Amino acid sequence: MITPIKTGLCSFGSSGEVFHAPLISCSEGFELHAVVERHSDRAIAKYPSIKHYKDVQELFDDPELELIVVNTPNNTHFDFAARALKAGKHVLIEKPFSNSVEEGNELINLAKVRHKVLTVFHNRRWDGDFKIIKEVIDNGVLGRLVDAEFRFERYRRTLNVKKHKELIGPGSGLLYELGTHIFDQALVLFGKPETVFADIRTTRDNSLIDDYFDVLFFYPRFRLRLRSSMLVKEEGPGYVLNGTMGSFRKNRMNLQEDSLKAGMLPTDEGYGIEPKKQWGLLNAEINGKQVRKHLKTPPSNYMDFYNALYESIREGKKAPIEPQDALLGIELIEACYQSQHEKRIIAIR
Repeated sequence: MITPIKTGLCSFGSSGEVFHAPLISCSEGFELHAVVERHSDRAIAKYPSIKHYKDVQELFDDPELELIVVNTPNNTHFDFAARALKAGKHVLIEKPFSNSVEEGNELINLAKVRHKVLTVFHNRRWDGDFKIIKEVIDNGVLGRLVDAEFRFERYRRTLNVKKHKELIGPGSGLLYELGTHIFDQALVLFGKPETVFADIRTTRDNSLIDDYFDVLFFYPRFRLRLRSSMLVKEEGPGYVLNGTMGSFRKNRMNLQEDSLKAGMLPTDEGYGIEPKKQWGLLNAEINGKQVRKHLKTPPSNYMDFYNALYESIREGKKAPIEPQDALLGIELIEACYQSQHEKRIIAIR
């Protein structure tokens, strides 16, 4: 018998409204129990049965809550996650996991002491484009990989209306926003690099934070380039893989995000199914024959993350994202800033 995990959201911004609330409300294993909204009542209008709080401390003090989702601005992640753990709650943190390796280690140790599940919403592992990239790498169709490039680009010339996203401070900048996604994907696919080199810049007019990066991860006999910018009007392929036997290219799609924003639910028919015209292109030599074809993108659903989280909390299974894995991504971000500052390649311990 399923006993739903009563869950609270620390905010009802785009992360809470678009991603977490729909996923939680569609899952048998979770119950959307409470939401913090300081300046509006959108959450209770959409989910009238929930508790509606004006301060996060009310969330931490709610004795019925088992899980708290920390989906507030980056600079609050450590404080809110630590307070939730100390209140005896399981914690799901939106990316980035932390603003420093030191903070991340402190949260991991706190979760161990309190015997609570601590995980991170690296949802891009459950995107179809990433799934097909992993499938191509795992089946070895490209032979030995020589180099690869992952790009996560946008065109946003004007500054974000959410002013906290444009302020210099802990967790600010594109590396902590989009970089955390592709760094995590890189670590899943290739593991920890031996060294890194980073070019990090500010490119938009009047911007205070870094909004461009070009990073190299160095592996034995393999190089991975990770790029992001806020000033790319015509996006290139999101993923490019080159190996001794061929290449694979795939455009990046925000399929699930766009569907959720349009009001589609993860339980709706057709959710997470990518149109054929968006499938990635394989060009390789297979069994002595030249093959050039599009590969079907696997179905994708962020509900798989929440299903795994339920099993972690109720059945003691491994967390969907281990906090130690997420912490490695933060370590690499710190190394990239060191590389930018010192203008040199940085060895990863």
